[in-house]
Amino acid sequence: MNFIIPFLNIIIITISPLLLFKLIFKNIPFNTNNSITILIINIILSLILCYFFGFNMIFATITIVSLNILNYNNVKSANFNIKNFRPIALFLLVLFLYYFIPTLPFLFIEEKASEVTQALAAVIGNYILLIILILIYIKDIKPYIKNFVINYKTYIDIGFHSWSIGLSIMFISNIIIGLLFKQTGANNEEIVQQMINITPFLSLIATSFQAPIIEEIVFRKTIKDMFDNKKLFILISGFIFGLLHVVFSFNNFIDFLYIIPYGALGISFAYMYSKTNNLCVPILFHFIHNFALTIISIIL
Repeated sequence: MNFIIPFLNIIIITISPLLLFKLIFKNIPFNTNNSITILIINIILSLILCYFFGFNMIFATITIVSLNILNYNNVKSANFNIKNFRPIALFLLVLFLYYFIPTLPFLFIEEKASEVTQALAAVIGNYILLIILILIYIKDIKPYIKNFVINYKTYIDIGFHSWSIGLSIMFISNIIIGLLFKQTGANNEEIVQQMINITPFLSLIATSFQAPIIEEIVFRKTIKDMFDNKKLFILISGFIFGLLHVVFSFNNFIDFLYIIPYGALGISFAYMYSKTNNLCVPILFHFIHNFALTIISIIL
């Protein structure tokens, strides 16, 4: 009987996003082939989400709906082709690697290892992930670098303008949330600050050098490859970026509100990528952003 509740959770997490998606896009012509394929993909995704996130209904539903919206142009086509789901399959693979690979070094250390040892294990795990992601996208990364070297002045102008707006919205929304709900900051920020206090050098490596490249590939590159609608890409990329920065550290609804500042920053990175079609631009400004904040945190 113990399997009944998990089984029901899988059914709910699988079906509810499909129903919600159908309500949002009422006029999409579904035929037998694409309906079955979409259902299978949602079942597989539901199982993955249930395994990693403990049947988190909110997170699973939001993620599946987001992926269906991302694939809107493919889904609405009556001439459905399974090959159109290759970008989504790649996104799911990268998302799996994003959560799984960094945990591997922890298998080789004791549970009661020191915080410095744990931080070092995290850095090593991220380096392994970084190498794998670069190998997956090496054919795209080389042209990005060459193109950036040629057009760096224009790209930096576009990136700085977008980042300034995103940073301003992030700063203002943080203040508003803090004043309205007497919050000192997002739980995610407090966790990062604790890590900086314990291992400042390793934290600088993780937040300033590893995170920008890894997160821009995961939250920008893979998502942009799924569809051609630039506005939808920018919004969904920012939303998922914001969601995954708060979903594992929120204790109440107020903590969830911090998806707004994180999402604003994610939108600014997505915009500069969409505008320049060069992943080096958001990576650069993501690095500048994280590096500046980490240095300030270390000094203060």
